[in-house]
Amino acid sequence: MPATCFVFFRPGQATLSDAAQTLDELGLEVEEQADCIEVSDADSPTFRIYWEAGAQVQQEAQEIAQNTTYGEAMALCTERFEIEIDDLDEALDEINTLIDIQAALQEISEGYLYLPWNGNLSAP
Repeated sequence: MPATCFVFFRPGQATLSDAAQTLDELGLEVEEQADCIEVSDADSPTFRIYWEAGAQVQQEAQEIAQNTTYGEAMALCTERFEIEIDDLDEALDEINTLIDIQAALQEISEGYLYLPWNGNLSAP
């Protein structure tokens, strides 16, 4: 089962098209699919990025940020990018591409990055 990480953000901050353009400008290989974009670099695995919105996203953001200093701000997050990673170990071995993707998505959305595999939540 693929691993995922998330960038939660307020409505209207960024779209999947914004993500594709930003990642392309970073020099990453970007391929637009029907419901996601696929992103890779020469030595990296492929990452799939999805855009999601709605009450379920907001509820998850609130649950993740509960009892943190980000609780109030994350309660306003109704949109997110989901970064799907087929092989987390491979992605972590070549961590630079994943970090570049996460940082770019966080910057364009002014979002909160959440890494489920270690519980880390970081502000924009």
